Amino acid sequence: MIDWKGVSVDNSRVVKLAAYVGKGDLFNAAIRRRTGSQMSHCEIIIDGLWYSASLRDRGVRRKYIDPKPGEWEYQTLPWAEAEKIIQWFDKNEEVKYGLGDIVCQLFRINIDAPGEVCSTACAASLDFQNAFKYNPKTLWKACRAKTLAWEAARS
Repeated sequence: MIDWKGVSVDNSRVVKLAAYVGKGDLFNAAIRRRTGSQMSHCEIIIDGLWYSASLRDRGVRRKYIDPKPGEWEYQTLPWAEAEKIIQWFDKNEEVKYGLGDIVCQLFRINIDAPGEVCSTACAASLDFQNAFKYNPKTLWKACRAKTLAWEAARS
């Protein structure tokens, strides 16, 4: 199979969740304060390509990022299916950034507003139900729990 850039792909590719723990800006600080976490943004990495949604990029996108050392934490998601994630981003690449989702998350309003933010895009692409309920911290924890369950089922 060939991906969107003409690269040959298979199902054995490593999928990682990356969480931004760098200082960032006031926006990052507000998210960290509200969630009680060092994590203020998240991305999925497949074959060096970073998948997420960002205000800076105006919505759902994929791009190559050169991460600064010490600003990101990573966890491998052995249960995640690279093809399904890529298909989700293919289908949603024109979706705008979800400012309403940020407001809902900051004020703990339990609705799915239009658009996507980093954690909702990542959660949806990983096939988590009610993706709008996830922030970077809760997605990190949910992925860790799913990885532990996946590993336990194989031992």
